[in-house]
Amino acid sequence: MVTRRDFSVDLVQAAIFTMDHGAFSSGRAVAVILQKYAQRFDGEMQALTLPVGIPSEIPHVVLQSIDGNWRFQMGPARVDAIWRNQAGANSTSFDEILAQCAEMLEHYLHEVRASASRLALVVRRICPVPNPAHTLIERFCKDGNLQEPFDRSANFEIHNHKVYSPQKEGVDYKINSWVRCKTITLEKDMQPAIAVEQDLNTLVEARRFNSDQVKFFFQMARLEADEIFGKYFSQ
Repeated sequence: MVTRRDFSVDLVQAAIFTMDHGAFSSGRAVAVILQKYAQRFDGEMQALTLPVGIPSEIPHVVLQSIDGNWRFQMGPARVDAIWRNQAGANSTSFDEILAQCAEMLEHYLHEVRASASRLALVVRRICPVPNPAHTLIERFCKDGNLQEPFDRSANFEIHNHKVYSPQKEGVDYKINSWVRCKTITLEKDMQPAIAVEQDLNTLVEARRFNSDQVKFFFQMARLEADEIFGKYFSQ
């Protein structure tokens, strides 16, 4: 049976939703990140010319690494630090990757003197298996469903959403927790696999997060993500 130890982290995405959208400047945003992280973002920069009326969450500028592992997206209302395991073999832990993502977002907020109104962590884990649909059905469905109605399923997905207050000291707000377990085909070698995507984010409400609170959120969200994932794929 597939357990949590069989999965590897494929994607980590940390996001902040910023306030005072009119103060955003693509040139200043790029300078703030490259003055400290130029070596990491050594690939081509994408500067997008967007039509009037486009949602302010859409990135205006994207920085990336040559190897494709790192991406930093910036726009008036949202900034994302993204890591993807493009090489297929990674020795860096989830903790280390998320710490680097959070540090960049904290640096951005501090340097542009902005506040965040919402925060989000997305993590995707993958596990190659010969028959991912059957593996998920066997784990999450009653025995009778293995014959009908899920017999011979080619693809399968479960999607769960909760709203709750994390039982962690210093947390006085609720979060959304989305978990999606689904079948995929890996791009690099076309292997069938299970992907588990988790999205933990704060609610849309009147709140300001400073850089210290941003750091605390991602530390807390990492613990929550691990605990939740362990409940889905325990021994």
